[in-house]
Parts: sequence; structure tokens; C-alpha cells
Amino acid sequence: MRRKAPFGLALMLLVAACGNDSSVQDSSTTAPPATVTTTTTEATAVTRAGGALFTGTFETGPGFGPGEITLLLGDSGDTIVTITIDPALNGFACPNGVTVSGGAYATGGDLAIDSSDSFDLYNGLSGVFDSATQVHGSYDLEYDFNRAYVLEWTATSP
Repeated sequence: MRRKAPFGLALMLLVAACGNDSSVQDSSTTAPPATVTTTTTEATAVTRAGGALFTGTFETGPGFGPGEITLLLGDSGDTIVTITIDPALNGFACPNGVTVSGGAYATGGDLAIDSSDSFDLYNGLSGVFDSATQVHGSYDLEYDFNRAYVLEWTATSP
């Protein structure tokens, strides 16, 4: 499940009805001027501590789990420096007949966390920060294992 924080600007125009052009309106029946009401909704980005370590688990099911995930944030808290995942695949059957055990990997770099507090990797791993200390997401096994199955995960930081 992917979820994005809402951004937007709602603009509502209230327009008074106009009279018949062939009639002359006196000042007592003149419609009030048009009213413009503007409402701004701004999502505030989650303030994450620089260098925070998030640890958590993948869901458990037939042939997988309980697995682990860790995310290490950069100094500013707006990038992920390292992600290590171990979905704990245990006799996980792929469509090509291969059975997978393990499935762990680590990736590094400066992966940006976008303005909606989420990230999305090329291999189907994605997540969203719910707060400064909690993140959740999913790992789509289609890319790495050619298996149409999505594992959900959650992680927290003390």
C-alpha cells in the first residue's frame, strides 16, 4: 500500500446571481459583490532526527518471515544512507522452479525522502514516514524474485 501526503490548494468562488440584462436594477436589489474564499492546506514534513536508526520487521506468512529491516538516516534526516533488508525467505517458491532461502541485501547511498515523507526504490521496496519515529512500507517480490507477492513491514526509531 502506498500512501502519499495530500498537497493542494482549494479555491472556492461564490458568485452572486445576475439579473436580467433588459431590466434596470435599483440599489435595493443589487446583488452583493462576488466573494472569493481561499483555503490553503499545507502538509508539514515529518522532522526526523539526523543519523536516526529505524529497525523493524516484515510480516510473516508461508515461506517468509519473520524478517528484519533497518534504515539509517543521513545527518540531516532527509535522506536514507543505508537500507538493509532480510525478508527471511525460507523455502520461498519462485515461478521458475527456484526455491529461495534468505533474500537479504543492503543498499547504500543518499536516497532522498520526498516532500510527502516517502521513498521508493527500483526493486519494489517503498515506505512512508508516519512520524519522526515510525515508518511503514512494502516490498514487492516481483522485481527481485518474479513472484507476485508484496510483503508489508514496519520500523521504529527510539
